[in-house]
Amino acid sequence: PLYNAVIHATLSRVRPVMLASFTTIVGMVPLINDPMYASLAVVVIGGLFVGTVVTLMLLPLFYSILFRIKKPSE
Repeated sequence: PLYNAVIHATLSRVRPVMLASFTTIVGMVPLINDPMYASLAVVVIGGLFVGTVVTLMLLPLFYSILFRIKKPSE
């Protein structure tokens, strides 16, 4: 069923997306103290955080709404 496919696809992408975002965010943290690159680090960290939330939460929701996928009644 489509509902199970959306759930399975979302759950299978959580770990790779979180690890990729987390490693880059942690790599940017030391740049926050640098006067030249602090603004760049803040923007990259914020963008990765927002992109992760969109990828893991909003995108599956939009697909479900767009294709009218509903939870099957038990």
